[in-house]
Amino acid sequence: MDRVLSFWIHPSNPNFNPLNVGGIFTPTHLILTGLITIFGVFFYRWLIRLPDQTRTQFFRYIAYFLIGLELLRMGWNILASDGWYAKDVWPLYTCGIFVMVFPFYAFQTRYQRHVEGFLGLGAMLAGILFLLLPSTGLAMFPLWHINTVISTIMHWTMAVIGAVFFFHRKHPFTAFDILTAFSVVGFFVLVSWLYNSFDPNTNFFFLAYPLVGTPLALLYDWFGQPGYAISIVVLHLIEGFAMYFIHRQWIQQA
Repeated sequence: MDRVLSFWIHPSNPNFNPLNVGGIFTPTHLILTGLITIFGVFFYRWLIRLPDQTRTQFFRYIAYFLIGLELLRMGWNILASDGWYAKDVWPLYTCGIFVMVFPFYAFQTRYQRHVEGFLGLGAMLAGILFLLLPSTGLAMFPLWHINTVISTIMHWTMAVIGAVFFFHRKHPFTAFDILTAFSVVGFFVLVSWLYNSFDPNTNFFFLAYPLVGTPLALLYDWFGQPGYAISIVVLHLIEGFAMYFIHRQWIQQA
């Protein structure tokens, strides 16, 4: 029973044991990463073999599923904690961007073309980096925990769907894709920065400070604030342009 209940326990609960966290680069982390990587490769290959119409329909199911997971995560952070923790509730992180913009493509809305840039140029690498450095997952929670499960599924899906858009794209990325990708990220950065400014207890988009144990801590040590926050934005710009040129030079020509 304790194991079942521990799946739902919030870090603010005095019964939460931080010694049970999975950790980064531990056997738990490495085994989990290996398993989901293998499954991700098979899932990617299955997706790209589907007819376009069938794949689009399946994307809708994925969008519904991700929205449901995000609502479950938000609800857990509200109900399982001993107070309102805005930093744990609102989806103002990279995976939150994916959950919020992917439906615009999956449901073939008028903004479908406007989110392809982010999905193709930003989603895959962001998802992979989290799986390699699960700073808000295994670094803070046990393997058997609702937050670890949801975070892993979200970032794994983000990486796989991003790979579909990056490697299986029917037409080359253009300046429009870069512009729209940066616009999507820029919007979330602006909202996060404003929220962080009004509420010092929040760290949306990790703009206020880096999580301990991640390479971003070096940037904070070197530049402090606001140099660190600016460097986060610059890194997103560099990543977007790098993915664009890699696709243009190698993937598009294949």
